[in-house]
Amino acid sequence: MNLHKINQLVSKHCPEKEEVVTQLEAAMAVDSACPNVVVYGVYNSGKSSLLNSLTNHVTDEFFRTRDVPETRENKHFEYQGIRYIDTPGLDVNIQDTRAAKLGTVQADIILLVHRLSAGSLQQKDLEALASIGRTHARPENIFVVLTEAETADENQAVIAEITQQLQQVISPNITPFLVANPVFCKGMREEKPALVQFSGIPALQAQLQQTANQIAPELAAERAKKVQAMVEELQAAVAEQQTLLQARLAIEEAKEHQHKVVFVERVKAFQQALQTQLNDIESV
Repeated sequence: MNLHKINQLVSKHCPEKEEVVTQLEAAMAVDSACPNVVVYGVYNSGKSSLLNSLTNHVTDEFFRTRDVPETRENKHFEYQGIRYIDTPGLDVNIQDTRAAKLGTVQADIILLVHRLSAGSLQQKDLEALASIGRTHARPENIFVVLTEAETADENQAVIAEITQQLQQVISPNITPFLVANPVFCKGMREEKPALVQFSGIPALQAQLQQTANQIAPELAAERAKKVQAMVEELQAAVAEQQTLLQARLAIEEAKEHQHKVVFVERVKAFQQALQTQLNDIESV
């Protein structure tokens, strides 16, 4: 595959597809032998805190958590055979949102994180999640995590609404995971297994591990299929533009030919008129 050639053709014939070229480059850059779990969500949804819990960074943060955006690029950490990738928060700025979306291209498993206190999912979030699911992951490889599970009792209506939204957009079988990162950290620090279990983190870890084990044997093949699908999309776009250009060229050539025919006929008519005048003069 000549990526440089594809890039040249896309830039020349269909520049609106240049983002797909960028996505293709990101997909081809995947170098991990283990499954990639990409964590995706709006700023301040609890992504980094969740990742620290999942990767056992309770006392020493690997994924920085602050009141201002910390993740400016996709950061990763491998733990128990899974590569966890943190992406910048969505909607902070155009660059961060673009980096986050590029991160999903490298996903074998997608983890969408959402705060319960933020209410139900917005339409744009659902559309983005549906698009990601169609392009970059199978429905069974999409996990939705609702943070602030310690407030679940007072947010049952919100949980039910989000579940319904997800089942309509992604899969009728999807159920969000409820997690409480502060409870998990407290349980780990104070060595209280009951709190750790109540946090929901162990259940999420177990399900992620099970899914990672299931997809591992076909990981390379699935990634290759993803890359091939993007290549075919670009090739189809270039071919369509080339067909349109050929059609326009044929139309212009037909017009030029018609102009030539008309010109020749006019010249002949002029010659005939001139010859008639000459004949008339000679006959005088």
